[in-house]
This record gives sequence, C-alpha cells and structure tokens, in this order.
Amino acid sequence: MNEESKWTTFLNRRGNSNIDLTIVNDQLIKALTNWEICEEDSCSDHSIIKFHIEQYSTQEWQHYNYGIRYIVNE
Repeated sequence: MNEESKWTTFLNRRGNSNIDLTIVNDQLIKALTNWEICEEDSCSDHSIIKFHIEQYSTQEWQHYNYGIRYIVNE
C-alpha cells in the first residue's frame, strides 16, 4: 500500500530508504485509505506510517484477487 512521498520510512546517519512496507490482503485493499509517512518525530530511526481503515458492508468486501500470491507463513 506504500505510496510515493518525499519522506522515507527509515533514516539514520548511514542513509535512508523505504524499507518499511504496509502489506494488505485482497479484502483490505479497498478499505485502506490515506496512507502517509508522517513528518513528526518517532523516537526511532523508522518513521511513523499513518492510514485509515474504512468500514464496508460484507457485500462490498467481496473482492477477489487471483493475481500473484505469496507464501507468508514460512
């Protein structure tokens, strides 16, 4: 769900990158909105990522993605 931003998700004295990811399943992809990397201090070398999760009725949630699948339990 990561979106382009002038900010990065990780920053320390050796460099910066967008190493932190927001991964969702095919049911949540429609509900997650307003993804952003915050400018405020996080007391860490990782930035705060904010997003909203909208509520939908069960009929609206019926979205199937038969594209690329990943094994996430190994």
